[in-house]
Order: sequence, then structure tokens, then C-alpha cells
Amino acid sequence: MTTDELHASELRDPSPPMPGARERALVASRAQQLGRRRRLVQGGSALAVVAALAVGVAALTAGGGSDTGSDNAGVEAAGGNAAPGTDRAAGADGLEGTVTGAPAGVIVRITLRPAAGGPDVVVRADRSGAFHVEDLAAGTYDPVVEWVDEATGTAVRAQHFPVIVAPSDTPLQFRFDP
Repeated sequence: MTTDELHASELRDPSPPMPGARERALVASRAQQLGRRRRLVQGGSALAVVAALAVGVAALTAGGGSDTGSDNAGVEAAGGNAAPGTDRAAGADGLEGTVTGAPAGVIVRITLRPAAGGPDVVVRADRSGAFHVEDLAAGTYDPVVEWVDEATGTAVRAQHFPVIVAPSDTPLQFRFDP
């Protein structure tokens, strides 16, 4: 007999098997196993989210951060800039300037990342927002300015600013976007 010749009435079992206690116990056991797996996956997912958040906070605290401001947000200088990689005025050995727009009760930390690679230069602004970096190697730097909560020591906000050339005898002005 081929499958084309089969009819639904021929496929019906007049006395189908009835599940007993053994089959019900197997189904209940499988349901418990699936429930445990679901809870393990949910717990693992929650742990992964917490770990990702911890890594993000650690990165912000360590000076890395995402660009939360625009690329146009203000490094203002009173004079012109020298070409990248060239020295400024003779005797200039650092940078100085101010940071504005940070709320009260935060520490302002400026991280200068050398474009040519090498260790970051980190400086802290005083209460008025003024900062000064001495003995800064000549070169091009990518500045990141952060607000750090004074009570907890965690980064609240980080903002990238346009590239600067050091050393410079012109004071810089970093202004946080509102």
C-alpha cells in the first residue's frame, strides 16, 4: 500500500496507549530540567550584563571613555596653532589652561593621549578649573576631559576634544557641552 492510498480512518488507533505514572514522571522531570536551564541562562545573562557594566565603569575611571560630546566642542586658543609635530615658542615646555562647564562637587581630570603612541599624561584641574602640565614632550595629543564624582571616585562624564599640539605658550580652554 502506498501513501497515496492511505486515508485518515486507516491511521486511527482504536486503542491508543494511555500515559501512565512512569510517563507522567518523565514529563515532570523534563519540565524541571528545562526550568533549571532557563534559570541558569537568565542568571548567566544577568552576570554578563553586570560584568559589562563594571568593565565600562572601570574604563571610564581609568581614562578611557566614549565620546559623549560633539567633535566641535571647544578647544579654544587665543592664538593660532603650529603645524602638528613642530615646536612652539622656545622655552615652552608644557600646557596650561582652564576647564569650564563642570558642576560643583566633581573632580576634573584631563587625559592627554599621544597620537604617536606611548603613555597617557593625566593631570587634575584645581577647584577653579585651572590646570598646568610641565615637561610635556612635543607632539600631537588627543585630549579627553572627565568629570569624576568626588565622593565615589567614578567617572560621571567624559568628553573628547579636538587634537592639540604641545608644547604651547597659548592657554587652552576646554568647555563642556551642556
